[in-house]
Amino acid sequence: QNLDQIQQLPFIDPSLALYAAQLLQKLRAFEMVQTVLKPCREKLEKNPVFWSLLFDASFSAKASGELLSAGKGGWELEPDKPETINRYVVALILTREQPEKALTLSRQLKAMVPRATGATINLAQACLLNSRLQEAAQLLKEIDDRQITPTERNPFWLASAELAILQKDPGKAKVFLNHLHVEDLFPEQVRWLENARNTITR
Repeated sequence: QNLDQIQQLPFIDPSLALYAAQLLQKLRAFEMVQTVLKPCREKLEKNPVFWSLLFDASFSAKASGELLSAGKGGWELEPDKPETINRYVVALILTREQPEKALTLSRQLKAMVPRATGATINLAQACLLNSRLQEAAQLLKEIDDRQITPTERNPFWLASAELAILQKDPGKAKVFLNHLHVEDLFPEQVRWLENARNTITR
């Protein structure tokens, strides 16, 4: 009930809206984060915390359009910061939008954090979106699947499956697809997966 009351408050002061959104995020009330922040968007769009909160809320809701907007907004505000580059790259890859942009930013991020597994997976996925199969294969070979974190597993297995499908190796693709948690995929990824499975079963 208290959460509902927070959501319904008219936040005239954007700083109060931001504070409330941060509290709601800690409570994992991501849908309410969006509700609180959206009316203050114009007044908060120069604040990087706003874009970070909106990105996390959109990610949780699997709201593709809002995720792209939040990723781009944060990146435009701080284009040289690894965190904002990563968010925008993730948004582009999850929604399978602007492959060339995803590749450019993924390369930039990989150069900034060369040992980060997440950056390597992102770059591999961006390479796949741009049909750069050999480069994607080399990047995925660098990764020990026993060492990847829970948040890296789905992207890694999805990239591995996509590479196998593009290399016309359905047997290997099926093995990789079995590792996926489909409920965690974005709508665009689910559509791709459905088409991929149809290709495999033909």
